[in-house]
Amino acid sequence: MATQAMIAAGPGEMMGNAGPGMLKGLRVIEVADERAEYTGLLLAGLGAEVIKIEPPEGNATRRIGPFLEDQAGLERSLFFWNYNRNKKSVVLDLREAAAREHLLRLLGGADILLDASCGALSEALNLDRAALNARFPALITARMTPFGDDGPWAQFKGSDPFISRSAA
Repeated sequence: MATQAMIAAGPGEMMGNAGPGMLKGLRVIEVADERAEYTGLLLAGLGAEVIKIEPPEGNATRRIGPFLEDQAGLERSLFFWNYNRNKKSVVLDLREAAAREHLLRLLGGADILLDASCGALSEALNLDRAALNARFPALITARMTPFGDDGPWAQFKGSDPFISRSAA
């Protein structure tokens, strides 16, 4: 017969529980949309602390359905909940100097920057990639763009690969 103490303790650690995660201790700053949120989700699932930067109006993925109980709302997007679980969120209006300084402080304590802003982050901070790397030499910057950093479509900010060349 099992004693009350044994029942309260449970069977112990669940099978397959990998513990805190192999990336525990890494801090990731994520500036991402629906194309890149999955990368942050994977890192968070492996134990990294992922801090998502959102504008005051909320990340655009908060407007993607389906929605909880089929009622749209910034806090009801199942898409957003799915791709942003295990993440922290910070709302910053990067048009304001104080918010830009706050982001720079966050970057100073981060290990990785996931940047899918297609240059908007660099413009807001008034730092190009070289200046960002010089200011934060230990920061690994992962830029995620629809068409890469060089080549004929590098400056194109769209995400639809079937758009005709004349649209660029």
